[in-house]
Amino acid sequence: MNQLVDHKALAHSHPLPALKAGTAVPVSVSFGDGIGPEIMQASLKVLLAAGANIAIEPVEIGERVYRRG
Repeated sequence: MNQLVDHKALAHSHPLPALKAGTAVPVSVSFGDGIGPEIMQASLKVLLAAGANIAIEPVEIGERVYRRG
């Protein structure tokens, strides 16, 4: 289980697409259950206050989604 990951090799095998300056970075956001919504709101507030140029893409997870089937 204690395997080291070669992050440089991984980065080269799965390169990120180049973004033009000023382009918002898409970020998937999952609020979930329990304290998830509270933690995610605080995290997003910090990112936005720091000037992160992100495009929030909500993803539904949690008990409500599970119960819907």
